[in-house]
Amino acid sequence: MNRIAGQSLDSYFGELPETFIWSDKISHNGIRVLAVLYARWTKKFWPILTNEEIAELSGLSAATIKREVSALRKLGLIKVIRTKEGNRYELIKVEFAGDTYRGRNVVSREAHSKVFIAMTARSISSGALRLWLMLDRIGRTHEWVFSSQSALAKYMGVKERQIRAYLDELKEASLLESRRPDPLGKNEYRLIRTPIMVKAAEEYDEKEEQRKSTLRVYHTWLKSVLSEDIQPTWYAENKELAWSIYAAIHEAVRLMGEEATAELVDETLKTYGHDYPADFIVKILDEWLTELGFEYDESEDGSEETDAA
Repeated sequence: MNRIAGQSLDSYFGELPETFIWSDKISHNGIRVLAVLYARWTKKFWPILTNEEIAELSGLSAATIKREVSALRKLGLIKVIRTKEGNRYELIKVEFAGDTYRGRNVVSREAHSKVFIAMTARSISSGALRLWLMLDRIGRTHEWVFSSQSALAKYMGVKERQIRAYLDELKEASLLESRRPDPLGKNEYRLIRTPIMVKAAEEYDEKEEQRKSTLRVYHTWLKSVLSEDIQPTWYAENKELAWSIYAAIHEAVRLMGEEATAELVDETLKTYGHDYPADFIVKILDEWLTELGFEYDESEDGSEETDAA
């Protein structure tokens, strides 16, 4: 696929909501398609892909992709708009009425699982892929995961022998290893991620935390200088200016941290009031970083779209 030629598939991943992984409304193949659509290999906020490209990245046939995309549309999880380059997918986080979450008692509305394209493109079944994701959510931050095969069979809606077949698939694909510390005890499982996967995930987590920190400071500034009723109108009419303010705050957060940036924004508001031009804060942040010996770099995340409103 020419869009990612020369790049390691291990570095591209999507964050699937935990509610999707456990949902009994979404098929195994549907989870696989969503993993590709949510992947971070494109800087477009909504991905544009042909069915053939999704097939290449998911290991599923084009006919299966067409069927699963139709099912996901009916569930309200995606909206599809045709373009010259392919279908543009708007991704929607939905919770379904009556969803049993496959009998899972505790499901986080905030948690996600990182699904790498290197996994979706491998020749493992969609059932095995989903089992890997379930083990990831059961184990969360623990290195080794314990869950009985009977519980996993209940979650997956299959017999225990099918769970053993899925586990064998994952072992053969070098995505999982197992151990039995106590000869009379139960198996424990460790999910395997390549060094590139680990590095990509860590770098993403760091950038995501910076983004969240930036948005917190940005929204504090926005609420201070604009009344709540005119904020949406101002943002719609000043998108370029809004982005420059976001970029300046992001750079300050990246270099100096959220707390120091928030303090400077607060001091600026107290010193100059709320009547100065909106882009004045950009000048203040730029001068502040320059005085501290940093070179202002507007290129960081500069080509990505963000929800700054």
